[in-house]
Amino acid sequence: MKIREIVLNNFRQFYGSQSIKVSTDPKKNVTLIHAENGFGKTTLLNALLWCFYDKTTPKFENKKDIVNHQAHQEGKTNAYVEVVFEQNDEVFLARRDVTKGRESKSVLTVFQATKGNNKVIDANSESFINSVVPSEMAQYFFLDGEQAESFSSENNSKEVGGAIRNILGCNSAVTALEDLRYFSKEYDKQIAELPGQGDLKDREIEKRALVEELESLEQILDRIDEKKTLINENLERIDDELENVKNVEGIAQRRRDLEIHKDDALKRQDLLVKRREEWFSDYAHIIVSSKLSAAVSSALSDKNHAPRIPSPYNKDFIDAILRNGICICGRKIVEGSSEFGCVTQLLSNAPTNEVQNRAFQSKAHVNEVTTRRTECFRTFRSIEAERASNEEAIRDIEIEIDGIEERLAGFDVEEVRKKEALRQKLKAELEENQKSHNENLIRQGVLKNEIVRKSDDIDKLAESVKRAQPLIIRRKICDSSRELLANVLSSYEREAKQEIQNKINKILERTAHKDYQMTIEDKFALKMRYRGGQESPKSGGENQLLSLAFIAALVEFAEDRIHDQSEILIPGTVAPLVLDSPFGQLDREYKSATAAFLPEMASQVVLLVSSSQGSKDVMDVVRNYTGKEYVLISENKGPRGRRKKHSIRIDGTPIQVSNFNSPKTFTRIEEIDV
Repeated sequence: MKIREIVLNNFRQFYGSQSIKVSTDPKKNVTLIHAENGFGKTTLLNALLWCFYDKTTPKFENKKDIVNHQAHQEGKTNAYVEVVFEQNDEVFLARRDVTKGRESKSVLTVFQATKGNNKVIDANSESFINSVVPSEMAQYFFLDGEQAESFSSENNSKEVGGAIRNILGCNSAVTALEDLRYFSKEYDKQIAELPGQGDLKDREIEKRALVEELESLEQILDRIDEKKTLINENLERIDDELENVKNVEGIAQRRRDLEIHKDDALKRQDLLVKRREEWFSDYAHIIVSSKLSAAVSSALSDKNHAPRIPSPYNKDFIDAILRNGICICGRKIVEGSSEFGCVTQLLSNAPTNEVQNRAFQSKAHVNEVTTRRTECFRTFRSIEAERASNEEAIRDIEIEIDGIEERLAGFDVEEVRKKEALRQKLKAELEENQKSHNENLIRQGVLKNEIVRKSDDIDKLAESVKRAQPLIIRRKICDSSRELLANVLSSYEREAKQEIQNKINKILERTAHKDYQMTIEDKFALKMRYRGGQESPKSGGENQLLSLAFIAALVEFAEDRIHDQSEILIPGTVAPLVLDSPFGQLDREYKSATAAFLPEMASQVVLLVSSSQGSKDVMDVVRNYTGKEYVLISENKGPRGRRKKHSIRIDGTPIQVSNFNSPKTFTRIEEIDV
C-alpha cells in the first residue's frame, strides 16, 4: 500500500473538509506534520486506523465522539475519513462514514478509481482492506511512538511475542490450534457417551478432570507471570527512587548492578548444570565399560596370547605355503619331510583372518575407550572447576548485596528505610512467586503425562467397541495435527525472532551510544547485552530507541515476507509507517541518530512531531528526506486573554499556531512549501 491522500471531513477537531497529500517521492519519502499537544496529532493517526478498521489507539479518548462539535452545532451530523491509496499499480479510495447518534454503526466503502470514475469494488470492503494490510499487522504501521516504548520495558515480553506472531500472520493457525483442541475434547466426550460403556465413561470423566485441572493450572501460571511482572515493575520504581536520594544513589546503583551480575551468574550456573547432565549422557557408557576394557586390554597384551592376537602369521598364509610346496625363503617343502612337519606344526597357533580382524577391532576399541576415558574426566574436571568458580562468584555477590541492604535498612533517613523495607517485602514476594511458579510447572508436567496415559487407557478399552473406532481415529488425527501445527509455528517463531534480532542489531550499530547488542530471549523479552553477554540496564531514551528499532525491524520483516507462500501464515505487507511522537525521551544525540534511520524504516514515513521533539538538529536531518510538510493550527472563537502567543519555528520561519477571536473553533491543516 502507498497512500496518496488523507481527507478528513468534520472528523473530531477537523472542521469541514481538509486534506493531507502524502509524499510519494521514493527519495523524499517523509511527510512531516508539526503539531503541539492537543492540536490533533493523535487524531490524524487514529483517522487512518478508524477509516480502515474502525479501531483506535488506547490513548484516543471519547472514541465514539467522532462528529466535529462545531459542525454538529450547525446541524451537520455526518463525518467521514477518506484515504486514497495505490495497491498493485491500481488506485483505490477507502471511505468510512458515521452519523451523529449512530456512531457505533460506521460504514466502510472501498472504491476503485477507473478512468477518473470511482466504482465500488465487488469484494467485501473490510475483507479487501485486510487483504492489503491485515488488521493484526496494521497496529505496527500506525502507532504512537511514546506507546511503542512499552515494547522494550523490563516486563513486556507478552507484547513483544504478540507483535512477532501478528507480523508473522499466524492468527489463523493459532485459531486452528484452539479448534483442534476443542474437537479432540468433543470426540472424547462422544466416546464416553457410547451406551453400555461404563468403564469408558469413567476413564473419560477422569481424563476430563485432568484436562480441566491442566487448563486451570495454565491460567494460574499466567497470573503468576503477571504478578511477577507487577512486582518487578514496583522493584524497578523503588530502585529508581532510591537512586535519586542524595548519599544513597551510588549504593543503590551498585546493588542494581550486582543483581544484574547475579542474574547472569545464575543463568551461567544453569548452563553449567546442563553441561554436566550432557556429560553424564555422553560419557556414561565410557565410565561403565572402563573396567571391562582394562581387562580386555590386559588379555590382549598377555604373553600367552601375544603370538596369536595378532599373530605374525595366520592359517591362510600357512595353508598357501603347504599347498605351493615352497617356503618363503625359496626352499622346496615336500610332504613327509621334516620341513613339512615344522610348517604344519605352525597351524596349531595360527588364527584365521576373522579371528585376527576381531582382535584388531577389539584392540582399537579398547584404545578408543582408554583415550575417551582420559578425555571425559578432563572435561568433567573443567566443568566442575567452572561451576565451583561461578558458585563462589554468586556467594561473593550475595554477600555484598546483603551488606548493602543492611546499610540501607539502617540508613538514618526515614524515606530510605521505608523504601528499603518495602523493597525487601517485594523481594520476598518475588521469591515466593518463583517458588509457586516452579511447583506449578512440575505439576503441569505430571498432568500432561497422566493425560497421555489416560488417553492410552481409553484407546485400549475402546479397541473392542466397534462404534468407538471412528471417534478414536478422528481424535488422534486432531491431536497429531495440533502437535504438528504447534511444532511448525514454533519453528516459524524461532526463525522470525532471529531475523528480527539481526535487523535490530544492524540499527543499533548505527545509533547506540554503547557497544552492545539486543537479544530476544526465549519468552520474547528484549534485552540489551554488552558484547561479553552481560545484561545492560536501559535508560528511558534507550528503551525508546530499542522500541523504535524493534518497530523498524517488524516493518522490514513484513516487507520481506510479502511474497511468502506459506500454507498456514498470512503473507507480509508493505504500508506507510505513521509515527506519532517518535522521539519521546530520546536525548539529543539519540534524536539525531534516530532521525537519520527513520526514513529508512518504510517506503513512506509520516512523522507527527511537537516543537519539543522537533528540535533544529533533528529537523535538519529529517528535512533532507521530507517531500511534504504541514503544520496544525488551532483556531479558537474565544479571546486570547492573558494567554501568550504560541508559535513554532519551522526552517527558520516562526509560524503562529494558536489563533483567537476566530469565526470557529477547530484545527486547521496548513501546508508548508518544501
